[in-house]
Amino acid sequence: MQDDHTNKEIVVIIPDHIPSSGAGSPAKLDGVVIGVLLDLPDIGTPLVAFPGNPESTGISARSTASLTRKDIGREVALLFENGDPRCPVVIGRIQHPDQAAGPLRAKKMTAAID
Repeated sequence: MQDDHTNKEIVVIIPDHIPSSGAGSPAKLDGVVIGVLLDLPDIGTPLVAFPGNPESTGISARSTASLTRKDIGREVALLFENGDPRCPVVIGRIQHPDQAAGPLRAKKMTAAID
């Protein structure tokens, strides 16, 4: 069985210059950063790229989300341990309505206003 992602080309633009916070360490990244899942090797450690990436290639991340090889190339939401861009944590996949598995179903809701 051939992996669906074998021939998939992923283009990620990584900034040439990463600002430094001094002493040779990269600037802290606070808040959620949107990155791209580049690979999910057999060992299960996600490889991600993102704006502010201190490496010229992807970087290994930890994850709180369940990821599969089908997610390669998709956007992911990242946080960073202690704001350190060398320690990304995938907190989820970015959902796009046009990529939904099926039609969205509206639920009838009522609300009372005081």
